[in-house]
Amino acid sequence: MVKSLIGWVLAFFSIMLSPLNGLRAFEAVSRHLTIVGAANELHVTPSAVSHQIKNLEKFFGVELVKKTKQGLSLTYEGELLCQNLGTAFKLIDEAVSNVVSVTASSSIGLSTTSQFAARWLTPRLPRFWRLRPKFTLEFFHTTKEPDFSNSRLSLAILWLHKSEAGKDDQLLFDGCLTPACAATVLKGDSPKMAPQMLINHSLLEGDDKSLWPEWLTAAGVPGLAPKFYEFYEDASVRFQAMMAGEGFALICPSLFEEELKNGTIVCPFSTSLEGYGFFLRSPSARKTNANLTFLTRWLIREARQ
Repeated sequence: MVKSLIGWVLAFFSIMLSPLNGLRAFEAVSRHLTIVGAANELHVTPSAVSHQIKNLEKFFGVELVKKTKQGLSLTYEGELLCQNLGTAFKLIDEAVSNVVSVTASSSIGLSTTSQFAARWLTPRLPRFWRLRPKFTLEFFHTTKEPDFSNSRLSLAILWLHKSEAGKDDQLLFDGCLTPACAATVLKGDSPKMAPQMLINHSLLEGDDKSLWPEWLTAAGVPGLAPKFYEFYEDASVRFQAMMAGEGFALICPSLFEEELKNGTIVCPFSTSLEGYGFFLRSPSARKTNANLTFLTRWLIREARQ
């Protein structure tokens, strides 16, 4: 019974697929209304096109093309058949092109901060290379807005407050900001401390000097004067200084999961600045790029794990 079922399925698909070449030939003829024009487009002989049309008419049991004094014209049944064939073959061609492009050697330029690349993206890339060994990623490390006038740049990963995200920006994952320090800074004290105690410590800051005052206000100590404010333009250097015991830095805990888990650094306060996240941004003109779509979907899957 299984063999007969398999035979029926194979026979069914053989019947369904048999007119595909004929449909392609008929679609070309319906546009050119000449056998020669269709043959030139399909790079076959006129006799091959005529043969395909005859086989298709035999398959449907009706006449699809007829000769007139002016040349060729479609019958009523031919008009019905050709209505959506052009769109259908265009979709098939696009699908085939997408598969060819993603399996070929390809390159995508990605802009993000060196901190995000080092802490979140790079550890995950071996899984990506196993899926796409021929894929080339070009990294552009910056804290500035992406410059999509650079034709090599197709995707940016941005740290934004949700109120700053554009309508086409896609959330990769949520984030928050909370103070962290090296475990050695607490010197055996409780892993939790009162915000007032920051008066005895240095606060490490970056370009956005509004973040620490915003957090201090949220923690109930507005205007608190720390021991020092230390400025680090490079976030990676700032966080290295924090882990070396230089002071407190506002971090996104999602990027420091390993250090928080093994106790190298601690977050001793319950207050966080919420509403932030990492967002994906790409120019609308490049959103249909199959390689970009593949990379974007992979990033989202990684973020959901």
